[in-house]
Amino acid sequence: MARVFLGPAGIPIGAKERKRSAGTIDGIRYVREVGLNAMEVEFVQGVKMSREAAQEAGEVARELGVRLSVHAPYFINLCSEEKEKVEASIARLEESLDRVRRWALRLLYFTLPITVSLDRRDATMPLGIAFLGLLIG
Repeated sequence: MARVFLGPAGIPIGAKERKRSAGTIDGIRYVREVGLNAMEVEFVQGVKMSREAAQEAGEVARELGVRLSVHAPYFINLCSEEKEKVEASIARLEESLDRVRRWALRLLYFTLPITVSLDRRDATMPLGIAFLGLLIG
């Protein structure tokens, strides 16, 4: 039978009302307390979570049965004609993946905001190459 995972994007407001400086782990605990089983960790302004903090968040989430997902930084454009932008985008994705791998997830998704000035068919190849590199890298 399929399971449904429900939870907020980011640290819930309720966790922040309890503790002004609430972080990811506070959010995970709050999510479980209110009966939810998922939480999206938002790296939208950049990956500001250390590897150690990611490891600890993953352990807490596993203990509490909370499924974590991630929203990669907004500043991603894998189809840019500027090589530097593509390289920086891949680096942001790699940094996001590094943190997520510490959560030992079986399911992972990214919401990738991509600005494309190319035709859809022309954009397929650079996207495929970038994702293949991330998967095997």
